[in-house]
Amino acid sequence: MKALIVGNGSLENIDLLKKEAKKTDFIICADGGAGFLEKASLLPHFLIGDFDSIDQGLLDFYRSKNVEIIQHPTKKDFTDTELAIELALEKKARAISLIAVTGSRIDHSLSSLFLLKPLVEKKIDAKILSDCNEVYLLGSGESSIKLEKKNLSLNMDELILSLLALSEKVEGIRTTGLSYPLVDACLKQGSSLGVSNRFSATAATIRIKKGFLYIILSKEI
Repeated sequence: MKALIVGNGSLENIDLLKKEAKKTDFIICADGGAGFLEKASLLPHFLIGDFDSIDQGLLDFYRSKNVEIIQHPTKKDFTDTELAIELALEKKARAISLIAVTGSRIDHSLSSLFLLKPLVEKKIDAKILSDCNEVYLLGSGESSIKLEKKNLSLNMDELILSLLALSEKVEGIRTTGLSYPLVDACLKQGSSLGVSNRFSATAATIRIKKGFLYIILSKEI
């Protein structure tokens, strides 16, 4: 099962949302993310949050369409995005795409990025999408990821690829299909060694032996 979670962050490319929606089995809207779904003419299967940022008229509209609505108190211990992830896991999702969960607030953006780690530890395929970025996290033991042009949400030809260590260090990094390959490399947290690489083929593979490694694909603007 594949889930799409739509947050209340930044998103201008509504076509990106439409594209992702076609790949998923169900859509979870986190509170004010409903505005993006309305622009895309999409109905979520679930709406979750404290509803402090959703238009009341749109909330009433979803009720009339029998969308399952799950309301939490405003004073809560988790962000709406984390609540949406927990719901996706309850619904047996094995792959989760999160869109519009980053934006102008660095605290919310970092929180969303950190939420990838428990998903990776549960062996859930997860990624974060925005207008200009596509983010993955590799880790939880020896692991690898293959990034193919045909499977990326953003246009590979426009992307820069950066590798950043989430854990104190990431060991045994090997890459193929990149302009600046790494062979049995070690990246330490805080190092910029892995920043601003580029694709040299229509597919790239990144392997690690130990640690947690962010893979960030960015489009220059």
